[in-house]
Amino acid sequence: MSPVPITSALDSLPSPEDSNPGSPTSSSQSAPLGYGNAEPAFTTNDSTLNSSDGINPSVNKIRRALESGRCSLGAWVMIPGTTVSRFMAGMGFDWIMVDGEHGHMDDRAINDAVNSIAPWGVSPIIRLPGGDSWLIKRALDTGAHGVMIPMVNTKEQAEAVVRGARFPPIGSRGHGGPFCTAAWKCNNAQYVKSANDEIMVIVQIETREALKNVEQIASVPGIDMLFVGPNDLAADMGFPPSSENYHPDVVAALEKIKAAARAHDKYVGIWANDGASAARRREQGFQMVSIGADIMAITGWYATEIGIAAGERK
Repeated sequence: MSPVPITSALDSLPSPEDSNPGSPTSSSQSAPLGYGNAEPAFTTNDSTLNSSDGINPSVNKIRRALESGRCSLGAWVMIPGTTVSRFMAGMGFDWIMVDGEHGHMDDRAINDAVNSIAPWGVSPIIRLPGGDSWLIKRALDTGAHGVMIPMVNTKEQAEAVVRGARFPPIGSRGHGGPFCTAAWKCNNAQYVKSANDEIMVIVQIETREALKNVEQIASVPGIDMLFVGPNDLAADMGFPPSSENYHPDVVAALEKIKAAARAHDKYVGIWANDGASAARRREQGFQMVSIGADIMAITGWYATEIGIAAGERK
């Protein structure tokens, strides 16, 4: 099937006149700055800022989706710049993964992406290149709704991730970043009160060592989700990466990871290349599933359309 034409995709973006700026409970999403005459979804006059309560729960789309029992769908953003992030956020995802590991994203690009995604009512999550506490602090200080840490292989590494991501008394995250509140539509007191409960801490299971230790990793308090990197896991197990046709040993490994997550009341997620693969993963019980990445959408669409234009495919 040919990918959806770009014009059709643009037609699906929320209309500014349908937005309800400043209403965190509205089902219509406010368009970000720069789209028509829409106002920002967050302003300093928002009445919720006068509340002594914590973060408005409706802001955190990924966590609310998971709590409802619905599979939460999202996609990777690897291309820097605010434009791609804004358009991706308007497609109807629960979350967008800002890829600081393999994406072309430096510190500034990550900040820009988070604050281009959040106004759409979509949860920005940052995948970091490692689990160092200073990296986690920098990521969460953008206002990200969560972090994903790759290659977590031991219980001790998982515990270190929690320390970096949670405020005391659970962890040791430093407080003082002034930019968190805009992406959460809250004031500083509300953010500090709710951050430990709302921020998603996700660790990736991608190696034989992690698979061996998966029960211990899943047992760590403060970890919300085990997320499988299936291609890295397959490669580390000695099998070729594949979008679907994994060796039976890899399939068994996926089941082991799901079982460990369930046993310790953790969510479990996985990478998928496209919608069909994501649907299969959803049916298999994965609760957070990707639908590819921005660069895959662009190159995939053009590869198909060039072939059609050249008469090489129909």
